[in-house]
Amino acid sequence: MRRKLSILAAAAVLVYGFGYGVARWRKLIVMQEYLLKEQRLVVRRTGPGLDVRDDWRGRFKNGANPVVFFCYRPLSSLEDFVRGSKRPLR
Repeated sequence: MRRKLSILAAAAVLVYGFGYGVARWRKLIVMQEYLLKEQRLVVRRTGPGLDVRDDWRGRFKNGANPVVFFCYRPLSSLEDFVRGSKRPLR
């Protein structure tokens, strides 16, 4: 019983990680870089993507991106820890 449970947990983690990879590949979650003028910092972190299309597909994707980002927030936080940064403005 314990072995089956650990196999199921490992499979769930694998599927969750694969789903995050697909969300990054399809640009539902993107790496953003923005400027904090008051602190004079450039911040780099993940966030929901933005589709510039003006048709129904673009509006649907822009509505779905924050939901997908919320679902994958733990992995996004891990990626922010590994790849994100705050650096001073030159």
